[in-house]
Amino acid sequence: MAPSSKRARQNEDEGDDQSSSKLPWLLGALGLLAALSVCIWFFYFRSPGGAEVSGTVTLEGAPLAGASIVFVLQDKSETVVMAKSDEQGEYRLVGNAGKQINVGAYKVAVSKYALRDGTIPVGEKLEIAKANGKLFNYVPAIYEEHASTPLQFDVKSGRNVIPIELKKKPEKK
Repeated sequence: MAPSSKRARQNEDEGDDQSSSKLPWLLGALGLLAALSVCIWFFYFRSPGGAEVSGTVTLEGAPLAGASIVFVLQDKSETVVMAKSDEQGEYRLVGNAGKQINVGAYKVAVSKYALRDGTIPVGEKLEIAKANGKLFNYVPAIYEEHASTPLQFDVKSGRNVIPIELKKKPEKK
């Protein structure tokens, strides 16, 4: 064999060694990418153990339209999830990362600020009413703050229908 063809054959063999040494690295990178994709899907799209929460808020048995409902998770994170009731007093919680919220024990605060005639101003009129102290909370003060509210609910995985029944003279727990 001529020296130049020997050298060419030797260069080809070295190239094969370099490609085969890159193969484990490439397979490792592909495996890591696959694992990362599974983790992203699991935590952001699947949300195992999450809960859907909806219900009706009433005051003395009558639907309470336009109420602000605040669920506060009773763990060290104190995650807050809020909703507004519609004309029938119905609400639906929507989590920060989708339609599900964390499971666990929650304290629930409810308020409904409006003018004395019951209308709820919007936009600039709302800001003016706030500044002039003309807003009135139609819900008893005990329900207004999560620190004082007697409303507590355990939210479980899956669908939860939680009626929130308010009394003008609530019993203290």
